[in-house]
Amino acid sequence: MKLYQIPSCPYCQRVCRKLDDIGLEYEEVEVPLPHEERDEVYRLSGQRAVPVLVDEDGEVVSDSSRIVRYLESKYG
Repeated sequence: MKLYQIPSCPYCQRVCRKLDDIGLEYEEVEVPLPHEERDEVYRLSGQRAVPVLVDEDGEVVSDSSRIVRYLESKYG
């Protein structure tokens, strides 16, 4: 599982807390601050905003609220 994020972003921090609360292991991928440099995020999700979660099965979920709901429904 990979989380594309910026450590200082409160939306990314929210997802990190949820991942930690559930006890899931994940790789943090720090993305550049300038949106125009986030090519990998865009390639994965079709947009340049973070956070973006890529689950082990390849499912890509963006937006912190959607990611939290996804994690709760899939992992409890």
